[in-house]
Amino acid sequence: MKIANLLVAGSMLLGASVYAQEETAHHEAEAPYYITVKGVYAFGEDYENEKGDAGYGIGIDLGYELGHGLAVELDGTYESADVEILGVSTGIDYYATSLDLVYVYEITEKFGLLAKVGAEYEYETAEGESSDDTGISYAVGMEYVFNKKYNGVIEYEGSSIDGPKGDSVMAGVKFKF
Repeated sequence: MKIANLLVAGSMLLGASVYAQEETAHHEAEAPYYITVKGVYAFGEDYENEKGDAGYGIGIDLGYELGHGLAVELDGTYESADVEILGVSTGIDYYATSLDLVYVYEITEKFGLLAKVGAEYEYETAEGESSDDTGISYAVGMEYVFNKKYNGVIEYEGSSIDGPKGDSVMAGVKFKF
């Protein structure tokens, strides 16, 4: 009986070892770097004496996957919107960059939920004037795996920086390399 138990335990250890080696080889074969290009829609919001309209833009994320669903990203976005200040409408351009920690929780092999949080710097210009601010950005979203190289991404993003831009929705494609 002891020999049978030892054989079962040895078989289980050998199986676990082979599985771990296959998983390691599988993850090593995947590319850890990625770039995501996405379209941006900013909702706009009322802030003090400013009324922000919806805005549009583009975003780019450069990332490195650390493993186990974790990644580090450097994000950049450009958005343009109209803002009404005391009855006068003016166009504002927003430039933001952030350094984020990202976690993707894999629901299935094709679908995952993501969350990110990071330090953000925002710069805005309007009619020759400019201002900047720093804060915390955060996002939640979904990823869909098309194949080994391409994922679809949808995110809802907010920020601790107050202003008429408001929260944003982003949709794009992630390319792994």
